[in-house]
Amino acid sequence: MAFFKGHRGAQVASTTLMAPMTRAFAAAVQRFAKQEGIEVVHFEKGQRKDDETQRRLKDHHPATATTY
Repeated sequence: MAFFKGHRGAQVASTTLMAPMTRAFAAAVQRFAKQEGIEVVHFEKGQRKDDETQRRLKDHHPATATTY
C-alpha cells in the first residue's frame, strides 16, 4: 500500500486503486500483441503452462520461438 500513498499520492491506501491500473495494463498488452501479431494464450484453471509451452515449442526453431 506504500506504493499508492507514497508514489501515487493517495490519501487512503486501497486495493480499489489497483483496478484501473490493472485494466489499463491488460489493455496495453492486448493492443501490443495485436499490433505485433503475437498470440496471447489464455490458460484454463489447473492447466500446466510448462506442458503447453513444451507442446508449442516442439514445432518451432529455437531462433524464432517466442516464449513468456
